[in-house]
Amino acid sequence: LEAHAIPRDAKIITFLGTVEERKNPLAVVRIAKALRELEDIHFVIAGQPSNQDNTVRRETKGLRNISYVGAISEEEKVMLIKASYINILLSRMEALGLTQLEFMYGGIPVITSAVGGQKWLVRDRIDGIHVKGPDDLEGAMKAIKTLVNDSELHHRFGVNAKDRVKEFTVSRITSELTSRLTLLTKK
Repeated sequence: LEAHAIPRDAKIITFLGTVEERKNPLAVVRIAKALRELEDIHFVIAGQPSNQDNTVRRETKGLRNISYVGAISEEEKVMLIKASYINILLSRMEALGLTQLEFMYGGIPVITSAVGGQKWLVRDRIDGIHVKGPDDLEGAMKAIKTLVNDSELHHRFGVNAKDRVKEFTVSRITSELTSRLTLLTKK
């Protein structure tokens, strides 16, 4: 946090992923601009630079409530997840969302555009909040305010998220697959 001038006392809302149009990091920048009056939150965009790197750098310049940190090491990634209060991903297209599994494992609620695999991975109003697609900035801002202002709801979503990830362990998936294959061979 120190290395990137991220305030320790703020509730950190993190985008972590490739900085590309498909992942929609500019939506997070627009949300940060709109919510800059909320002094108790700070946005972080971290991930491998790609086709929106220069635009994100330019758009975040001068904003005090957002840090664009670019690519980070695995160790920094773990520390960022642990320091985060909310994970936000307003992807335009998403298959599964391994990063969301990592945040959920850390007990961090996820705000998602609910496209592709995000729709079934993150359960709406259970582990996080679905907004109405990647361009629903108003919905995302409302979701952020809800989780920031309701610590009980935030905690409940975090506990549920951590429990949800247990369904995605390799041993559990392998066991389920073996059971289904066994049933198929008996028919």
